Amino acid sequence: MKGVILGLETESGEVIILGHDDKRYRLLKSEWKSARDPKVGMDINFLTSGDDLAKDAYYIPKVIDQTSNKQRTIQAVANLTTLIPRTLKNFRTQLPPILRGGRTLVLLAVLLSIVAALLISIVADEIVKAKWEREAPQREEARKQSVINYSEDCGRNAGIKMCKAGLATGIMRARTEAEIRQVGYFLWANSNNKDLLDVCNGFIRPTGGDYETTEVQESFVNGFIQGYIGEINNYKQRNQPLY
Repeated sequence: MKGVILGLETESGEVIILGHDDKRYRLLKSEWKSARDPKVGMDINFLTSGDDLAKDAYYIPKVIDQTSNKQRTIQAVANLTTLIPRTLKNFRTQLPPILRGGRTLVLLAVLLSIVAALLISIVADEIVKAKWEREAPQREEARKQSVINYSEDCGRNAGIKMCKAGLATGIMRARTEAEIRQVGYFLWANSNNKDLLDVCNGFIRPTGGDYETTEVQESFVNGFIQGYIGEINNYKQRNQPLY
C-alpha cells in the first residue's frame, strides 16, 4: 500500500502514516527499511499488519520536475537572440566606414551565433552532468525499490500457484501463517528445483546480483504469504473445501 508520513514520535521512534485508504497506521522504527531516515511528508510503500500496524516500509523517491529548468533555458536562448542584434548595431557604430557593409555584419552575426551556441552547449552539458550526479542517490533508491517490488510480485504469484497445488494435491499444504512463511523460505532457497518450477509454470523468481539480498528475500516471502492467504480466501468465498 502507498501512503505518506504524517508524523514521527520522538520518544518511541514510531512513524505515523496516512494510507491511501484514508486510514492511519503506526510503524515501528525497526520496520523502516530504506537507507534514508523517515521524514514528514515522505511518500512511502508499506504492508499492513493488523488493524493499524504497518511494516516493511520503503521511501518512494519523487520525480523531480523538469519544467523550471526548461523554462530558464528557453528564456536564456530568447534573451540571447535579442542581444545579438543589439550588440551588432552597437558594434557597427564603432567600425570604420569601410567595414560597415552588409557582408561584414553578416559574418560577425555568424561568428557571434557560433560562439553563443558553443556557450549554451557547454553550460547545458554542465547542468545535465551536475543534475545526474545530484540525483544519483534517488536513482539508486528507486532501482532498489523496483527490485523489491518485483520480488514481492514474484512471491505473490508463487504463493497463489503453490496454494492451488497444495489444495489440489495435498503436497506442501500449509494451514497457518507460520507454516506458509516456511514454505515461502523453502521456495526461495530452492527456486531452481525442477518439481517446484513445474508447479509454478517454469518460473519462481529472478536470481543473482541484487535479487540475493536479505531485504529482497523478505519481500518475496511477504508476497508469497499474501498470495497464498489470498487464494485460500478465494476458496472460502466459493464455499469449496480447503483440505
